[in-house]
Amino acid sequence: FLQDNPALERPAKNPPIFTLNERKDLLLSLIYVDQVKEYSTEEDLYSLLQQENPDVRFLGEDYKHSIFTGDNLDIPIHWVSRSHGWSTTKVINSLLNFQRHGQRSL
Repeated sequence: FLQDNPALERPAKNPPIFTLNERKDLLLSLIYVDQVKEYSTEEDLYSLLQQENPDVRFLGEDYKHSIFTGDNLDIPIHWVSRSHGWSTTKVINSLLNFQRHGQRSL
């Protein structure tokens, strides 16, 4: 499931860099991804999780000890490590730094 713009419900989040279609195409290019369903709100996500009842759900480890949408549903979770150090925020800040100072800080 792919949220169109997480920043609309959670203002602390950065809006996506890529369009919804670009992000959808990226996900569909992965060999193990059969389909991508779009949603707008956490309420929409909850409805999709109930309707689709996926075999597995992938979430970042930062959600491991938190309350998250659908945590009460019986869907196995595969926790994805964030140890790679990359994030949308880091990329955006790096691009802004480059634009301001002509320096690369990746």
